[in-house]
Amino acid sequence: MDLDRFKQINDQYGHLVGDQYLQHFANICCQIFQNTGKVYRFGGDEFAAVYNGIIPQAIIRQLESCPQWDEGAPCPFNQVSTGVLHCRPPHSSVEQILQQVDQLMYQNKSRNQRQHEK
Repeated sequence: MDLDRFKQINDQYGHLVGDQYLQHFANICCQIFQNTGKVYRFGGDEFAAVYNGIIPQAIIRQLESCPQWDEGAPCPFNQVSTGVLHCRPPHSSVEQILQQVDQLMYQNKSRNQRQHEK
């Protein structure tokens, strides 16, 4: 998962608010995945979730649409781009899995940017 236009948050509100924004996002994700998976900050404004089983479309939509995420947020929430990959044994290397899911996430990020510009 990648927080779209996160740089704008840091530029407009400052890095302390940006850090609060990341914490707010992490808390929401942990609530969404609390019984079925784990969420990890991967770096910068990117997060990875490990989900047990096939992730339901409802959870993906909840992550991408950010409903009511402004509630308690330090500033207005933008948007999240996701990449979802169902891994079955035998697993590829961790690097290959991350590369595949990253590619899927960036495709969605590109689509989101085009929609935001309209």
